[in-house]
Amino acid sequence: MNSKTDTPTALTGTFIQEPKAVWKAAPESIAACLMLGVVTTAGIFYANILPVLVGGLVESLDYSKQQAGNVTAANIYGAALGSLIAVLLVKRLPWKRTVVGALLPLLALDLLSPSIVAAEGLITLRFIAGVFGGLITGTGLAVMARTGKPEISYACMLLIQFGLGGVGLYALPSLTLIYGTKALFFTLAIFDITALLFIVFLAAYPAKNNKNSDSNLDSNANRQRAKTALFPIGLMLVAVFLFQGANNGVYAFVERLGMEVGLSVQWVSLSLGIGAWVGVPGALLVIGIANRYGRLLPLLAAGGLMVAGWWLLHYPAIPQAFLWSGALVSFAWAFIIPYLFGILAELDPSGQMAAYGGLFSKLGLASGPLVGGVVLLDNDYSLLVNLGIAGLVTSLCLAFIPVLQLDRKRTSST
Repeated sequence: MNSKTDTPTALTGTFIQEPKAVWKAAPESIAACLMLGVVTTAGIFYANILPVLVGGLVESLDYSKQQAGNVTAANIYGAALGSLIAVLLVKRLPWKRTVVGALLPLLALDLLSPSIVAAEGLITLRFIAGVFGGLITGTGLAVMARTGKPEISYACMLLIQFGLGGVGLYALPSLTLIYGTKALFFTLAIFDITALLFIVFLAAYPAKNNKNSDSNLDSNANRQRAKTALFPIGLMLVAVFLFQGANNGVYAFVERLGMEVGLSVQWVSLSLGIGAWVGVPGALLVIGIANRYGRLLPLLAAGGLMVAGWWLLHYPAIPQAFLWSGALVSFAWAFIIPYLFGILAELDPSGQMAAYGGLFSKLGLASGPLVGGVVLLDNDYSLLVNLGIAGLVTSLCLAFIPVLQLDRKRTSST
């Protein structure tokens, strides 16, 4: 379906001249959501193969777990900075120009990364790559908030991340043993190229006017509503930070845990791959039910599954426990995140708060492995798992307050 408003698109200029008659996916179609999910994921796909990335750095470059954790943390802290830049630019620049302008240098940095051996150099390089990746992901999250059904858009993104992440988690450990870190970073480069191709077929998604925008804040009532909205938004941002930090702090070292308790590399990679693939039905379930049953009950159920999944890691030497842990966690993770970002999108339809959510998400994703590396100085995986569970429960408790408000509002309007 062609859109007259998208010709010519924001890609014209210094980067890409887009054909005027290029086909466009209908803005709210599943095809558009999936392509937008690929573009958004390109900035942070390394997070979906994080256990393999940490393991690859340890095995191929002889890094310590702390050094490997620092590399991944630097990458994601850079992404947090990029997400902050996205917050500042998302209302000012056409989103396609921003994303393409970040994808090109990210591709170059991903191709350059395998040639860097020293930990300090790789930390610096991946921080810079993270800035460009965060700009891509933060912009993509903001664009998703502009669609008519943001939860479905976010679920499609998780569908991509867990589906392709499962392939990476299954295949990359063996490839890394043969080709070293080239297998890891060249995989990221392939994702960058795919995103560049897909972006041509996406619509402009102009920013929506926020009901509480400056032009509408003339009355005291509107000003008060805007101030009141800051409280649930603040709670959601902290909830996103804790949720991502608690889970990624454990997830980053799962591969190491499996190897150190004596599981075979084949079983560990199979368990991680299957676990990630189980996230696909989690994302599909969000697409299927959306807000049909509100948000509170689905989040409670998924949160319980996630706690059970992490708890199983207290018994990692049991192969079936290791396998089921990954499956339960991935299913719940892919289910919960679209709801958290969907809540932010409902609180702010312009998409700016979703971009802030991307920032807090990256800060959490980076802080988790950083804290995890410190905890594991004594190789205490039980403490790491318990801290992860505590952070997860706290994050969901914070999210329930705005969830209850929105569910009550939904009930009263029907």
